Amino acid sequence: FSPGEGIQGVTVELYDSTGTVLLATVVTDIIGQYAFGGLDATETYVVRVVEGSGLRFGTWDLSAQVRYAAQDPSGVAAVNSRRYRGTLLFERKDGPGMKVINELGVEEYLYSVLGREMSPEWPMDALKSQAVISRTYALKNLGRYDDEGYDLLDDERSQVYGGVDTESPRAIAAVDATAGEVLVYRHRLVSTHFHSCCGGHTCAVETAWTGSNRIRALQGVRDSF
Repeated sequence: FSPGEGIQGVTVELYDSTGTVLLATVVTDIIGQYAFGGLDATETYVVRVVEGSGLRFGTWDLSAQVRYAAQDPSGVAAVNSRRYRGTLLFERKDGPGMKVINELGVEEYLYSVLGREMSPEWPMDALKSQAVISRTYALKNLGRYDDEGYDLLDDERSQVYGGVDTESPRAIAAVDATAGEVLVYRHRLVSTHFHSCCGGHTCAVETAWTGSNRIRALQGVRDSF
């Protein structure tokens, strides 16, 4: 997998809200159907569902789907006090409420995931291994929630993702050192499920998930750690 070619991004659902979310932002543009320049980076804007089928951003009534991005690619925006890289998509649901979806690069997504799924203080080789596993898992599961409009969730049902605030220099270094590396078996991405404790012995993937194809590389092994 090359980060510069082909698949470059993931979409992650951050919130499924029935009413209001707060956007504290260094965002300077809103892109999509509407465009406003010069948003005040010191302000917090309220995004809420309004009567009908649209959303209200601050004092502006907008469409049912609005995407926000910083002019500076390194810029971030905070939703409900949590900061995120990339683009934020606010989407009105068919019923009451809205979804907030983060669109960002695979490698930037992993900067945060690694800091939530493993201690950044663990040995660098362990962090690198987890980076490869998490990258493989993310790419293997692209489109898993297509019907809902995103690829992954931000919790244990996918991988735990917390945005910029859960990044660390050592996690970023491990992701960068393994950029684009994934696990494959017979030219296909492997389903790289992982866990915090195995009780002393792992099991084969087809044992853990009924209906999974047997993969020679994913058989149970003793763990004496």
